[in-house]
Amino acid sequence: MKGFILYILKILGVFVIGVVLLEQVYDHVFKKGIVRNKLQKVLSLEEGDHYEFVFLGSSRTENTIDCEIIEKITGKSCINLGVAGSSLKDSYVLLKLLLEKGIVVDHVFLQVDYSYNEKSADLTPAFKATLIPFRSHPAIREELEIEDDGSYILNFPFYAYLKYEKIVGFREIVNQTILNDSGKNYENGFYPLTGTGKQLYGSLPAKIANTNRVLSNMEKMVSGKRTKLHYFFAPYCQQVENRDYAMKLQDKLPEIYNYIDIFDRKENLFADCGHLNLSGAQEFTKILITDFLHREAMDENDRNGGNE
Repeated sequence: MKGFILYILKILGVFVIGVVLLEQVYDHVFKKGIVRNKLQKVLSLEEGDHYEFVFLGSSRTENTIDCEIIEKITGKSCINLGVAGSSLKDSYVLLKLLLEKGIVVDHVFLQVDYSYNEKSADLTPAFKATLIPFRSHPAIREELEIEDDGSYILNFPFYAYLKYEKIVGFREIVNQTILNDSGKNYENGFYPLTGTGKQLYGSLPAKIANTNRVLSNMEKMVSGKRTKLHYFFAPYCQQVENRDYAMKLQDKLPEIYNYIDIFDRKENLFADCGHLNLSGAQEFTKILITDFLHREAMDENDRNGGNE
């Protein structure tokens, strides 16, 4: 019996050592690999790097803001860090990493719409998965610790890689090992959609939440710093239900750039109800940055006593 117990203990010991080593291999590959997502792009930046404009949000940012156009109009640096399917908490973490790494950011534009009603302050599973290889980073560890499965991710070897295998599993390890480029431009961050006027219907929330804790935390994060936080509401198709939600949101965030109806009767600029196609994105980017520059000029004039 004693021999059998020792045999089992040896097997368990070999298993534990194996998963620990395997986890270390995965960590190493991701840390030394190429940039294949927005988080890796942020972590690849160096202290002192400077962006005049940073855009955060979901696919309604990633597919909507062309930083190349902004750089041509303003002559200043821009990056689109929108992530399809992301939550406000995901954007919060990206901004936190930018600032804690010492990246100089002047203006952050955050897409806020139905996301204001997000009840949970949790990370989305897909974005959380991209954090796993970098969980030793203090800011990332701090965020993972408060997740429901955070203690398992941080304390059980290889657990996270198994649970989130679809995002950071063997297939992604192969892509990193062979340096397989994802095909996305991470210097710009804009990923345009093609097609015109498909599925021109949708629905916004009928009611609006009283507050949003993540937004409050982002405002505290930039308070007293050089970075200014701006909100924008990207266009929806004319057929979307509960369009008055945008006005309710504007009551909560008076300074928001509200563009819900700017492309009404211009269905040719939409890929679907909530997303612009390439032509729509390029036109919208020009409108947003032009409006921003105009608002900044007006504010500067007010600060100077209206003498300009």
